[in-house]
Amino acid sequence: MTAQKTTVAVPTDAFKNKLRQFAALGARTVTLTPEEGRLLLRAARDQDLETAILADSAAGAELTLPLELLAATVRSVKSDEIELNFADKQLELQAGSFEATLVAYEQDPLEMVLEGDPLAALPADRLRRALLATNQTDSAFTLGAFAGLQLEFYPKRLRVAGSDGYRLAICEIEGARVDQPEREPVLLPRQHLNAINALLEEAGEAEVTLALAGNRLVLHTPAARYSAPLYEGRYPDYERVIPAETPNVLTVATKPLKQALKRLAALTDNPNKPVHLHLEEGAPLHLETESDYASGAENLHEDAGYQGEPLKLAVNASYLLAALEPVGETARFAFQQNSQQSPFTLNDAGDPEGYLAVLVPLRV
Repeated sequence: MTAQKTTVAVPTDAFKNKLRQFAALGARTVTLTPEEGRLLLRAARDQDLETAILADSAAGAELTLPLELLAATVRSVKSDEIELNFADKQLELQAGSFEATLVAYEQDPLEMVLEGDPLAALPADRLRRALLATNQTDSAFTLGAFAGLQLEFYPKRLRVAGSDGYRLAICEIEGARVDQPEREPVLLPRQHLNAINALLEEAGEAEVTLALAGNRLVLHTPAARYSAPLYEGRYPDYERVIPAETPNVLTVATKPLKQALKRLAALTDNPNKPVHLHLEEGAPLHLETESDYASGAENLHEDAGYQGEPLKLAVNASYLLAALEPVGETARFAFQQNSQQSPFTLNDAGDPEGYLAVLVPLRV
């Protein structure tokens, strides 16, 4: 007797995008389940993900397939729609004149963690911006608690903090609905951010929720449910390094500053990419660098304004460029008295409460 087939028609681009989300998890297999009006996709490994595609579909038996092979097959399709035929232990794909058959894996039922105790609800785009703004270093070069981003919960506010022990970035998300204010912070591993940001980008401006299930963070978007393990511990008290008194203030147009830093950093082979800043009231912002084989300088005239005592300090251009990335049209720097070696702050002059970076001048 021939086993009954279930046929599902899915948009090709949507299918490709969903498979990319699973690839970002590092998943090796993906389980496809036809349901009435949609195709459900799931994978469980270190990170769990369940998502769906609206489709012309009826309920049918699920199949578990090798993700890399399935994704490569779907990527090769040029037509707008793919027809999936769920047969006994195999998936038949048809798109125009192209046909392929993939053999399914035998697999035990998936054990997934997709629900938890509510933590917060907030717009997806604002959470994504905060994660991108505070993740300014590669996890391969961070140790201990700094290998994660710290999520902190306050009444009507969520804070995301990122540091590698040498620099600090903080992003405040005001207006979040926080269900557990003042609870202990949680540490989100940086290696999970690609998968999380892909889900948040798909959600756009829609509301998403965060929850906690044991030592796993659970994320719900309109189209997906996701969870990932958290790190143990928390950051040291970083508030101590944020300067309280900063009477010396520089405001500068972000774009020309970034362009100048890139030009000067290209002239030095020093891994710290040192660029010297000369600050004086009524004078242009002067930047310079020098190495064994090259030197360079640039003045920013109309794009910068400084108020305070004359200062000279050296900065890591790579660190400063990363800190400037979330900043809008105008950057605002604030320096302490005699701050050639003291931490200084950087934020967006147009949104001073939303983002703050703390950097330390180089010792040269």
